[in-house]
Amino acid sequence: MSTVKSTLPSKDSIEIIFFISGYYQPEAGIFSVDADSDPFLGFIPNQWQQPHFIDSLIHPDDMQSWSQLTAQGSESGTKGSRVLRIKDASAQYCLVTLQLTCEVPSNLRLLLSIQSFPKMEQAIRYSLSENLPVLVSEQANHYLNIVGVIIFTLDKAGCITLLNRFACRLLGVTHQEAIGLNWFDCFIPEADRDAARLAFSNLMKGEHAPNQEVERPIVNSRGETRLIRWYNQVLTTAEGDRYGILSSGTDITEQRQSEQALAKAEERSRLLLENSKEGIFGIDLDGLITFINPAAINMLGFSFDELILQDGHALFHHSDRLGRKISADECMMLSAARDDHSYRVDSDVLWRKDGSYFPVEYWSSPIKQQDKVIGSVVTFHDITHRKQAEEQIRYLAFHDALTGLPNRRLFQDRFEHELLLNRRSGHICALHMMDIDHFKEINDTRGHPVGDALLVEVSRRISKLLRAEDTFARLGGDEFAILQSDVRDPVDVAAMAEKIIQCFSVVFELNSHVIKTSISSGVVVCDKDLSVDEWISRGDIALYRAKENGRSCYAFYQSEMTDLVKRDAELAHLLGSAQIRQQLYVEYQPQYSCRTRALEGGEALLRWRHPEQKIISPQVFIAIAEKRGMIDDIGLWVAQQVCSDASRWFSNQLEFGRISFNLSPVQLRSEEGMKALLQQVGESKVPLSCFEIEITESAYMDASPQTLALLDSYVSEGMGLAIDDFGTGYSSLVALRKLSVSRLKIDQSFVKDMLLDPNEALIVSATVSLGHALGLNVVAEGVETEEQLEKLCSLGCDSAQGYYLNRPMSAECFESLLQQKKQ
Repeated sequence: MSTVKSTLPSKDSIEIIFFISGYYQPEAGIFSVDADSDPFLGFIPNQWQQPHFIDSLIHPDDMQSWSQLTAQGSESGTKGSRVLRIKDASAQYCLVTLQLTCEVPSNLRLLLSIQSFPKMEQAIRYSLSENLPVLVSEQANHYLNIVGVIIFTLDKAGCITLLNRFACRLLGVTHQEAIGLNWFDCFIPEADRDAARLAFSNLMKGEHAPNQEVERPIVNSRGETRLIRWYNQVLTTAEGDRYGILSSGTDITEQRQSEQALAKAEERSRLLLENSKEGIFGIDLDGLITFINPAAINMLGFSFDELILQDGHALFHHSDRLGRKISADECMMLSAARDDHSYRVDSDVLWRKDGSYFPVEYWSSPIKQQDKVIGSVVTFHDITHRKQAEEQIRYLAFHDALTGLPNRRLFQDRFEHELLLNRRSGHICALHMMDIDHFKEINDTRGHPVGDALLVEVSRRISKLLRAEDTFARLGGDEFAILQSDVRDPVDVAAMAEKIIQCFSVVFELNSHVIKTSISSGVVVCDKDLSVDEWISRGDIALYRAKENGRSCYAFYQSEMTDLVKRDAELAHLLGSAQIRQQLYVEYQPQYSCRTRALEGGEALLRWRHPEQKIISPQVFIAIAEKRGMIDDIGLWVAQQVCSDASRWFSNQLEFGRISFNLSPVQLRSEEGMKALLQQVGESKVPLSCFEIEITESAYMDASPQTLALLDSYVSEGMGLAIDDFGTGYSSLVALRKLSVSRLKIDQSFVKDMLLDPNEALIVSATVSLGHALGLNVVAEGVETEEQLEKLCSLGCDSAQGYYLNRPMSAECFESLLQQKKQ
């Protein structure tokens, strides 16, 4: 800052100092003056900063001395000074002291000052004299006016007796207007006048020290308030009498405003740092923490003193989440200052004082001062919750939400990895494809919550049987898969499959529901170089075979299975369009009385005649229809055909006895399908007593209580109910006891061998006796010879059917048979 000071070393000497300071670059000739510098020698700070400006002001005869001074100050720690002639703003030379200090190489501190300036003393003294020669007065005013600070004098009454041009410009008055004005009345704010007058009065009385440095406001003629830093000196006569004061001042209004603005900005910055929820800290070029806010301190668990001016990287950014060391060269927080580049990182962790870590997202940006990077600022926040959410999303993407098992996507990824390892090591693995038997019926009858609970319990039960290296997944619905790793012996694969089947022997207790179910499994040993999809396809084929084998079992994949599956798939496709092409039709096999040989009724049999494959066996396509979910529609179509034929015969008054048709186990498990079928029968124009439903013993065991109750309601209204293939199941007596059965049908396998095998004859005899004991009629199937028929008659069998009596025939032929009976 350009400053003026007044002291009083003797009664007749006034010492005044004016100076300007800053840093000087000799090669460029640039004088970078201090930020708060004021005018000096009549030049403003910007002029002093022009290249080689000082060189242009120095007297030519003093240039050599100036060069020696700058050369002398080029070594660190050296000091030097010269008194040189320097030209002021009015082109007159003044004696100026130049002091040069070299703090570090190429960093020169320069101070220019005017000290003990005799003509300045004359200017002040002679300006106060009434007998001042004109020439001396002009010279005095010249030296007063080139000074870049306010200078004025007041008499004992406080009136202005002298002021320079700079003061006139600041106060907004001319020299003539100002002389004689009372300083306190004209230029002191009203609120400060009394205090200012009192201070002035005490100074004149000698009650205050003669030299003062104070900051006081003034008001200029334009009504502007300016803040001035004053240096006051009492003026005395040779005898020591006080007759006024000399004041010099610097306008510090903008400086104070800047300081206040800076203070407010710093306060706002402080509040921002202190109240920010994000951690913020700064580091210098050495990686030392220069500032840190409370949020960062709290998150890191250190105290302020443990962090400030410490190596932040070494304290809390030394390793990744796995404990691997992070070198300083890899640290993006430090790289921001090194590279002068901003970085955003969301994959790092910071370590707390207690040794725990937390994931963070941080931004590191360089801090610059006068275009020079001095460090970096780091802003971070804890993203633990976000990482947990991401982990949950990632988990759900690869795991089943219900059971927590790996899903199809993760299973396939692990399968591919396992196959790759097997190719390298020569080991093999095995695939188990499984689904729960009759799961759809459990869902339909017990509800989906129970079905979900069953899936969870199944996953838990099977998981207990597996090794840690095995992968157990839910692929969807009730479909599960196991990847059995590192198989040493195929026997181990069979043992695993057997354990899985056996674990279903215990019922599942799900709250108030007790469920007895089983599981079927298709097993394939992955000993060839095939893809994941190809192995899964083979596992599905093996599972298909296990279901065909009666469920609750496992089947190993065999190459011929592929041909069978392809054939079944083709038949399923053809069957889907068979009804449209009218390839399905119904035949009737007559039933006769064993005793009288009279026609008693007929059994409706579904047939399929394909244009290319000719007649397709019901044993083949019925099973396919059941597996592919088409049996309900086909069964309803059969009921419609039977009801239509029976209605025609009934309308023509033909006595056809009782027409029976079969229901498959799958139909009995579908409550909606059973409702539609029985409704069709009930709405026909034929009495219910003219119809009979045939079910097997195993179908009864698979039926839901709801469908059995529905079936029993129609039986109670007259519809007949027969147990088909009696003796081949495992719960015959249970079925007979629970249902209102009207007839038993002896399976043709017993009839075929009863003449050759006494045991078979005993079974037939026992069945007839049991039926009669329960008040039921007994019908024998598959009668092919007269001897068989005679034997049945001798055993008391009521009715019979078979090729010997009559082959199955079309509805038209059966109608002709009824007409013959009528005649």
